[in-house]
Amino acid sequence: MLLSLKETCEQELGKSVYASAMILGAAFQKGYLPFDLLDLEGAFARTMKKTELENNLLAFHLGRSFSIENPSEVKEKK
Repeated sequence: MLLSLKETCEQELGKSVYASAMILGAAFQKGYLPFDLLDLEGAFARTMKKTELENNLLAFHLGRSFSIENPSEVKEKK
């Protein structure tokens, strides 16, 4: 699975390093993280270079989509 995430990031975002954000997105969507969406997005904004923020957020949401069978089910989890 990690390899396919890295390949997807390379294809979609130009760098495989965004796979980490995808893993966080998948874990969040599955309920494995004790944070809400605003907490995670805020942490991204506070800790990442502004030039990397958009792609990391895109990767996070891609990970959320990949973790479910029907990507339209991605919702604003509280």
